[in-house]
Amino acid sequence: MGAFLGLVGKIGWFRIRREADVCTSCGACDRACPVDLDVSTSTEVRSAECLSCSQCVLACPVKGALASVGPTKKKRPIGSRTAILATVGIFAAVVAAASVTGTFQWSIPTITETVAKTGSFEPEAIKGSDTFAAVAEAAGIPKEPLMERFGLSEAEFAAPMKEAAHRADSGFEVQDVRDFLKEKLEQ
Repeated sequence: MGAFLGLVGKIGWFRIRREADVCTSCGACDRACPVDLDVSTSTEVRSAECLSCSQCVLACPVKGALASVGPTKKKRPIGSRTAILATVGIFAAVVAAASVTGTFQWSIPTITETVAKTGSFEPEAIKGSDTFAAVAEAAGIPKEPLMERFGLSEAEFAAPMKEAAHRADSGFEVQDVRDFLKEKLEQ
């Protein structure tokens, strides 16, 4: 996360700009900065550590001394609210575009949905959120071998695998279920 924020800080659109002729050098911005940057001595904050959170702008007691500015070098600063709304708007647009094009999925497909889409069962497609019952049906094997091998009750067989795997005495992981099914299907 730190590397991502550092990259965004270096190439990001929004920066904090200080107007030296308006600033009283009170240091309120320095105290408000969550990453301890020296905002009161900078003309423009260009540090990779800057989160563009605008806490310094909000803490400044002098109107016009600090502002979030956009990608141009123009002297016309934009307010912190505008910067935040623009960032949220861009994020929402990217998520919406990815959702519409199908490159972003809001949910993980179940093993049943995966088999219906691909037409074949692949043990590697099993996820911890899948139930043993769905996996047995998708793989076309009886439930008894699964229940016996993993020591499952009827309730655990119908619940997501990760719940049974996290049981203190279970002794298995979802990968063990995948490996077991690979062996069963090869027989």
